[in-house]
Amino acid sequence: MNMGRCFTALIIVLSLGVTNMMAKSLREHSSKGKHPVLILARDGRSDYTIVISNDASPTERHAANELRNFLEQICGARLPIVTDEQSVSGPMICVGWSRAVQRLDVNVDLASLGKEGFIIKTVPPHLIIVGGRLRGTMYGCYTFLEDYLGCRWFTPDCTRIPKLRTIKLPSINRRYVPPLEYRATDYPNSRDPDWAVRNKVNGHLPPIDEQRGGHVTYYPFVHTFNALIPPQEFFEDHPEYFSLVRGERLRDRTQLCLTNPEVIQLGIERLREWIRSHPDVMIFSVSQNDWHNYCECTRCSALAEYEGSQSGPIIHYVNALADAIRDEYPDKAIDTLAYTYSRKPPKHVRPRPNVIVRLCSIECCFSHPLESCPVNASFVRDIKGWSKVCNRLYIWDYVINYAHSIMPHPNLYVLKPNINFFIRHGVKGIYEEANYFSKGGEFAELRTWIMAKVLWDPSYDTDKAIDEFLEAYYEEAAKPIRRYINLIHKVVRENSNLHMHIWSPPTSGYLSPRIIKQAVKLFDEAERLVRHKPKILHRVQVARLPIMYVQIMRASPKYRRVGDKFVPMGYEQLKQLTDQFERIARKEGVARVREARSGVLNQWLAQVRKPMKELHILTLRNGRLIVEIIPERGGRIYRIYDRVWRRQILRVASPNDPLYPGTGGYEEYSEGEYRTPGWEETFAVEKHTERAVTLSAKLRNGLQLQRHIEVHPERPIIHIRSTLMNVTDRTISACLRVHAEFRLAPIQRTIVKLLRHSGRWVTKKLTFRRDETERQIFLREDDIPAGSWMVVDTKTGLAVVNDFSTSQVGQCLLNWCRKPHRVNLELYSPQVQLKPGQKISIDHSYTLMRVGKL
Repeated sequence: MNMGRCFTALIIVLSLGVTNMMAKSLREHSSKGKHPVLILARDGRSDYTIVISNDASPTERHAANELRNFLEQICGARLPIVTDEQSVSGPMICVGWSRAVQRLDVNVDLASLGKEGFIIKTVPPHLIIVGGRLRGTMYGCYTFLEDYLGCRWFTPDCTRIPKLRTIKLPSINRRYVPPLEYRATDYPNSRDPDWAVRNKVNGHLPPIDEQRGGHVTYYPFVHTFNALIPPQEFFEDHPEYFSLVRGERLRDRTQLCLTNPEVIQLGIERLREWIRSHPDVMIFSVSQNDWHNYCECTRCSALAEYEGSQSGPIIHYVNALADAIRDEYPDKAIDTLAYTYSRKPPKHVRPRPNVIVRLCSIECCFSHPLESCPVNASFVRDIKGWSKVCNRLYIWDYVINYAHSIMPHPNLYVLKPNINFFIRHGVKGIYEEANYFSKGGEFAELRTWIMAKVLWDPSYDTDKAIDEFLEAYYEEAAKPIRRYINLIHKVVRENSNLHMHIWSPPTSGYLSPRIIKQAVKLFDEAERLVRHKPKILHRVQVARLPIMYVQIMRASPKYRRVGDKFVPMGYEQLKQLTDQFERIARKEGVARVREARSGVLNQWLAQVRKPMKELHILTLRNGRLIVEIIPERGGRIYRIYDRVWRRQILRVASPNDPLYPGTGGYEEYSEGEYRTPGWEETFAVEKHTERAVTLSAKLRNGLQLQRHIEVHPERPIIHIRSTLMNVTDRTISACLRVHAEFRLAPIQRTIVKLLRHSGRWVTKKLTFRRDETERQIFLREDDIPAGSWMVVDTKTGLAVVNDFSTSQVGQCLLNWCRKPHRVNLELYSPQVQLKPGQKISIDHSYTLMRVGKL
């Protein structure tokens, strides 16, 4: 195998960067050491004929045509294509298995190559490229063009096809079978079928037709419990089919009762329907919905306890479905997830051979390789556990920031080590989830290129992939962009304590003002170098969007308080930056800047421009308290100040926070999940007195939220009544959530006390496990406080007591954070279906007192 010289040739190609020198370098390379054994073309002419089998597969015929077309582009000669039934007098390029290959007496073990493996071999004067009929021969042709002739297909609109009037080849004897059977990502730029097959991406999204070998197909793709047994179809008559949570069968945001025999039988029937209606699909997903709420019934709980994980009931259930279709459909596989609450492998049950488990890395740190980062220790344990019990283990990996998809996410140097780590632990397929929801993601094309190369060949060098891509895609601007990549990656690569997750904020440590300032200079240089090339200039500007995004997110909340207003600072500079961002983003076709609904470009632009207006502060007061409210920021209580203790009671956000002053303090949500509608809307002031205010807002989900806040005439008590009302003509799922953030003292001297139904107060210490920065506990059923709980400063005895009606509260959440020493006491109403005109409310109060008075 002469791979060393082949890769040397490509490195030379990359360093020269012009087609004439590229041709010269390849000619020199092929003649070093010993004479070339094949001359495919000389001075733009060729004596070679491409030979395929008379019964060649559609993919093999396509491969022969692709090889001919690219050879013509390279050297100018158009080779004829004939079948093995025709006589050929001159040298041959045999594409796929044929009688011509047999006559050359070449030993090819086709079975060992599988669907996608191949051999490339010189049998002077002939060249054979033979592989699996489905995709192997085609992949062999593209590999030959890449590794021996220097072709690259970086993006659908950026390729490198060298010009070589003469093509000389050394002796070649190469065999390759890819280690992964499923190689997928989802960037919009990765979905062109020609780009996908040329880069050996065979995932579910590119519409790859039969002549290009098809692709791995899923139906449905993921989170399918509701599709398998729809609540809208079965819940009314059979609530027992769905998860029992805190003593109640859930219709909304539910999972399945996986131990119910009828649920098993229904699942089998629906699975058979899916297979019959989608006969070409290879993999059928039977997987948990994208939320928690697993079933807590006696049988499900007992099985989960026996297996030591919630994956136990899932694998038992999926095995039952897999057994039922195994004999009838031996070529089909059932896919399920090991995700969040089901990530830990079961102790006893083993997935059936026709079951695929997709292990998800959503909680991990992605600034460092998974295997070496202490934050990822539990994930490493889980993949090792699954690798011992599952013979078809897939990975669902995450490669972008989902809260800020247009923001620097320096993970390019962890892609390769993570993929290799997966493969070493028996993984057979990898889905690299990326910016599937929009064009214009941070380095979308470059990251796609690196992933494609390493998914196919795990030894592919990251620096090589970066350099060859930058040179082709950014041309003269490649060098400053390379320095920028080095700049942002150096910070995380050299700091083992700087962790990056998929929701890291624009204030992350690796995006210091110094880094941003240097990045701006590098992009100024890059733009200057290609200022006369509009197409390349636009690419450079798109690459700059992440830095602009950080600048905007950090600049947009710059408020200065002046009396009873927040006055925006740096308006003109922010406006200019935002307008420039919008112009580039719209030209690129950016639809969203984050995965969540609030990430729609128009909505985000409105939000970041929103701080350009003055914000008014409403003040309530008595002799003890000052309560400040910002109607234009979700009607939030921004500040509670105790005049006696001279103490801020709520956590007041730092002016450097990107959302300041629209974050921290007290806010409410209308759908239960964090920052669902209600927290950021502008509230109208219906009535305002010295001690009370009534606010209301029409939310984007169709609900109306009204809030009445009132301070006691004399005592340090604040009463709040909030009401959600459905003002539409349709039923809306709703859950009123009170989100209050307190900061009485450093977290190490803060405790929480809860009133039990026995009348006894119990103390909860706010501790952290190693490396934890935040913890939370949901309190449900008997664990819900008996109408009262408090946060206490143990040094001073100052306490804030939250009293509420237990009839209005379905669960509570206690959340605490090491920095900024925050404690949340959160109340949730029950999740309800509000019909038109219906409403739900929460009445509660906050009282300041000394603990000793209890």
